Amino acid sequence: MKSAGLLGAGAAAAFVAGCSPADTATSKSESMDASATGNSNLAVSGDDYKAAPDPIPADQISEIIDADVVVVGLGNAGTFAALTAAEEGARVVVLQKGEGVYCNGTASSWPKSTVLDADGHNFDAWQIVNDVQRGLNCNRGDTKLWRNWVRYGEEIANWWIPKANAHEDVGPVLGEVALFGPNAAQADDDNKFNEYYLTAHVPMGASMSGNQPTQMVNTALLEDALADGADINVLDKTPAVQLVTSENGAVTGAIGQRETGEYVRVNAERGVILCTGGYANNPQMRHEYCEHLDVIPAAQAEKYDTGDGILMGLWAGGAIQPGPHCGAVHYDPGIGVPNYLGAVVPWLRVNVEGERFCNEDMGYALISMQDIQQPEAIHFQVFDDNYATDIDFMGQGTQFGVWKDFIPQALEAGDLCVGNTVEELAESMGVPADALSATVNRYNELAEAGYDEDFGKQKSRLKPIVKAPFYALKRRPSVLATMNGLLVDEDYRVLNENRVPIEGLFATGNDSGGMFGGIQYPMNIPGISVGRALMSGRIAAWRAMGK
Repeated sequence: MKSAGLLGAGAAAAFVAGCSPADTATSKSESMDASATGNSNLAVSGDDYKAAPDPIPADQISEIIDADVVVVGLGNAGTFAALTAAEEGARVVVLQKGEGVYCNGTASSWPKSTVLDADGHNFDAWQIVNDVQRGLNCNRGDTKLWRNWVRYGEEIANWWIPKANAHEDVGPVLGEVALFGPNAAQADDDNKFNEYYLTAHVPMGASMSGNQPTQMVNTALLEDALADGADINVLDKTPAVQLVTSENGAVTGAIGQRETGEYVRVNAERGVILCTGGYANNPQMRHEYCEHLDVIPAAQAEKYDTGDGILMGLWAGGAIQPGPHCGAVHYDPGIGVPNYLGAVVPWLRVNVEGERFCNEDMGYALISMQDIQQPEAIHFQVFDDNYATDIDFMGQGTQFGVWKDFIPQALEAGDLCVGNTVEELAESMGVPADALSATVNRYNELAEAGYDEDFGKQKSRLKPIVKAPFYALKRRPSVLATMNGLLVDEDYRVLNENRVPIEGLFATGNDSGGMFGGIQYPMNIPGISVGRALMSGRIAAWRAMGK
């Protein structure tokens, strides 16, 4: 039950993101007088970014709060962890780096739900999982974590859908086809590498607001829970800087640091759940675990996604999933370049030296793997004034965009390189004119011959560049999130190097490892990152509460 097509590029970027980060550190003692390691400025300082920071003296802790569950970070995973723990009767304290809910995402993916039933979709969840494992996941994903998605996905989806639908500005939650239209997801027969499953659930009201949809949904759900008396105490602008552990290594709480610099210790009777997001903004960590993404900028706000929760868990005895890790790389947003749909469309692509470098006919998930081998990790899509008719031969899908509409808009906005000759186009692009002219001439020869002997692009995509004016659109990928972190078991308990669970410590969302195995996450399940975050937060809270 698979539908061929491409995810909407603007939405695709948002489908990925996980939960909000918070600052980190670790602790060595259960008592106030014993040691605890911590540092609120940990991201890239020092020679060894993994080194456990110095202990926070007991006399600097100005407040102690007792809780059943401590949630570190209030994003997708953190919100669901807090809501679920409170639903199970817990006293919940959230240590949040920012103010209120902070997360990204347009939709979440589930294999079954009332929404999919209404759309007439009846997916075989294990078929989806096996397709992922055989494809972008390189069979490195922990199948037990995917089994959680199979087992609990429908229950979790049907739990939050009516909650979201209760808000007119958020709901209704509909299937992905409702957002893009019944024909938008169809790709032609020669574009099977862009097939994807229509399992994304889109909160339509939030998606049309111009804001971050999942942030709106989670904020609404949290406000509802608080209004209904949920015992959730959110400590805004109080990032966690340290975990507290007992003499036997169990995690018994966390220490946060307020804006004033004062420390607050929160004791956790049942567990601490790490929900701080990945490490896209931690250059040292990215270099160690995602070296192939060194040249790609991060799309998140700099103070977030700095690996805080992962390092905190490491200092408490947890193990980080061996690399290479998976990145969620998109062209939307493209940092420092125009942001338009259609990066996947296989026009001629050239680098900043004006040279062609690959077969352009590639799935959206893997385009960037060629870009990172090019100077500045940048390419240009080059095409001529026949684009409005040639686009029909380039494969179909939502990520293609409506070129007949947005190219004139981009031209008017000054976002498009243009020239009446190839040499003028080169000047507009800032690339060597002789190199671009030679590239275009060669490409036109291949198009006329009907065979791409340089890179093997299929004939239907070889459209000559002959009709002035000539255009180019600059593209640069960005890292929305890193997708791997601490080793966890299927209950999201953090594991040490011997794969033994650390008592009282859970990691969720992009703080957790194991689910994604390739170097690019599986885009054939749009919204799976958000779905993973929500699912892991809810399951971790269940387990912390003994359910």
